[in-house]
Amino acid sequence: MHLLRMPSLGETMEWGILTAYLVEEGKAFSSGDNLYEVENEKTTLSVEALTDGVLARWVGPLDEQLSVGTLIAVVAEPGQDFSKSDVDDLIKSYLPPSSGTEASETFTSGQHSTDTKPKSKIRAMPKARSLAAELGIELSEISGTGKGGAITLQDVENLATPRNDASSTLPFERVRLSTTHRTMAERLSNSWPVTPHFTVSNLVDASQLLSQKSQSTRNISVNDLLAAATLRAVERVPRINSSFSEDSLLVYEDINLAVAVDTERGLVAPVIRKAHELEFDSLVAEISRLAASAREQSLLPSDLKDATITISNLGMHGVDFGTPVLTSPQSAIVFFGAIKPRPFVTNGTLEVVPSLHVTAAFDHRSIDGALGARFLAALTDEIEKTES
Repeated sequence: MHLLRMPSLGETMEWGILTAYLVEEGKAFSSGDNLYEVENEKTTLSVEALTDGVLARWVGPLDEQLSVGTLIAVVAEPGQDFSKSDVDDLIKSYLPPSSGTEASETFTSGQHSTDTKPKSKIRAMPKARSLAAELGIELSEISGTGKGGAITLQDVENLATPRNDASSTLPFERVRLSTTHRTMAERLSNSWPVTPHFTVSNLVDASQLLSQKSQSTRNISVNDLLAAATLRAVERVPRINSSFSEDSLLVYEDINLAVAVDTERGLVAPVIRKAHELEFDSLVAEISRLAASAREQSLLPSDLKDATITISNLGMHGVDFGTPVLTSPQSAIVFFGAIKPRPFVTNGTLEVVPSLHVTAAFDHRSIDGALGARFLAALTDEIEKTES
């Protein structure tokens, strides 16, 4: 027999959440079969068996954060005879001598065990645990906003405040946030107070954009054309493709474009690596592939790493204007609004033309107002003379 541990599915992965057991205890499986589903801060993946075997016991509890390397299951060899005590002994050999009774109780509980409920693996700061215990609040009720989804003192206080208010008598439904949503909240909470944002916006003539789309014999979207225009604008103002680093500005050679995608589990932004090197048809295909993977929850950890600039298009939802928030360490994010007929002055003549608001937010530490304005002017120009 051997042990299965929480795998590392990416360079920065520190924990995962088991969301489903795909093989029942006592059942045989073959190499390549999906054993379980694991969710991390970026995506949900099915993990395949590397060899044939029999699932002797599930050990890791569902829906709790487990550190990489944590024991999650015991697996027997095909045809191997084993007893409950054999499994218990193997699990005990995994536990460090200092783990004591609490750890032993945690890891000897099987999937169907009724002896002991697995101890919580919810991450929480010590002061947060103490305050939650004092107030009688279960940690499982709290959505952590700290690093790796850890519960902070502020998280406990935020939940406790409504309980002490008259409004707490109002009926409500507590909706558990997905890991994707919690990760987004954590990143934006870290970005907003640290990164000095500034925003610039233009109303842009979309006539050429729509003409290009309608005349194309290819199945392309407005978003595809906006992505291509953004890449061309970044190439014209390359310092936009950068990150602030103490006393330096890191200007990246590759433009890794993150494209925000709305999914049932929340907004995710898969990354098109070296997007500037792709021909337009290849760019369209990659946007489509990543968007489909995002909605099917089949993105790989590598699909969500190393973005250097992000675009977000809520125009498809009828939104006219927005002020996006940066995802650190990126220095720029671009927001596209809805294309609608609006009054527009062209060559001194007032006309009603299809137009959209284009808004760019920047990290003011790395991008000053003049540079941001030059980028927005370049992007406006690229959209108004759209080409593919």
